[in-house]
Amino acid sequence: MAPIVFLLIIALCFCAPALAESPEPTMAQLIDMEQRGEDEKALLLTEQALKKWPKCMFFYIFRARALGSVKRYDEALRLCHKAKAMSPTLFEIEDARSEIYNAMGKSAEAIAACTAALKLFPEDIGGRRLRARIYRQTGKLDLATADMTYLMNYEKAHHGAASARCRDLELRGNMYMENKQYQQAVDDFSALIKERIGYAEGYRLRASAYKAMGRTEEAKRDLYRASQTGDDWAPPSSIGR
Repeated sequence: MAPIVFLLIIALCFCAPALAESPEPTMAQLIDMEQRGEDEKALLLTEQALKKWPKCMFFYIFRARALGSVKRYDEALRLCHKAKAMSPTLFEIEDARSEIYNAMGKSAEAIAACTAALKLFPEDIGGRRLRARIYRQTGKLDLATADMTYLMNYEKAHHGAASARCRDLELRGNMYMENKQYQQAVDDFSALIKERIGYAEGYRLRASAYKAMGRTEEAKRDLYRASQTGDDWAPPSSIGR
């Protein structure tokens, strides 16, 4: 979750009159627990936290996500419904619903929740990334690449990390490959190679795109370049087969 999201949620917590005890240390604990996959501990802590701060949306969202992680989906969705009734314009609730529905294998509902989140907050990068992934899973590759393009343009405009751009170039390039848009895939893999010097996988991916286009010699050259990084993934001769 982006730092701005945490600031928004924390701000909501403090819309109520000042409390004797701040929830921030508990929030930090929950963030660490989620990153470590300690869902049962998170469930216990959120239960305690909601007794102290019953209007703090942060704890509803984290509890719903933890419930989803342990496959208590119905409870998770009921909690999201309760939170939405309390704060109907908070897009993070829709993000949580989309993650839960996706874990349940309910792609249509997950996409609808992502879309609802994006209507509330178009710059919801996490929600858009999840929707792109679900679109890909369901074969809606044009929609998936459109979401990825939006993400990449947003991150470029906001000076996103180079590592994120490399990850997104590789992901979108693979989506283009699946959609048989080979030139677009070549363009993304070429940009990836330029951004991440010495990345053998970038050459391998571009070689696959060249091969699909019938550009055998260029594919062989890329596989040779990949081998020069010390990884003998495939001999150049395999491209011509």
